Amino acid sequence: MAYLRINDNNLVTGYSPVNDINFPIEYDFTTSSVSLEDLKNNPNCYYLINGNLVYDDTLLKEKEFKQLVIKRQNLFKQYVDRSPMWYQKLTSEQDYELDMWYQAWCDMPIAWENGTWVEPSLPTWLK
Repeated sequence: MAYLRINDNNLVTGYSPVNDINFPIEYDFTTSSVSLEDLKNNPNCYYLINGNLVYDDTLLKEKEFKQLVIKRQNLFKQYVDRSPMWYQKLTSEQDYELDMWYQAWCDMPIAWENGTWVEPSLPTWLK
């Protein structure tokens, strides 16, 4: 038994093992195809529809995509947003490697959508 909190769209936004005013919906996992462990692993990927928990993997993919966008922003701040003097000191090979790495990250949204994107390795000379 657990207690669920859902939003206006019936998305589960939290759970609790104890009855609490913040978790008003009682849910019996013994009669469900979803286990409490499943819910714990991906708590924001379930909808409560007609009294049943329904998993939606697109929610997990959206979360992963948002995390990649944040990672890309942080990497660009750290490795791309540099002064012109820094870029002038790069060798042609380093400039090419940095450009390829940067372009792979810029292509991420389209490649992520069609399932072909692989996170590029940071050029070793930047580490």
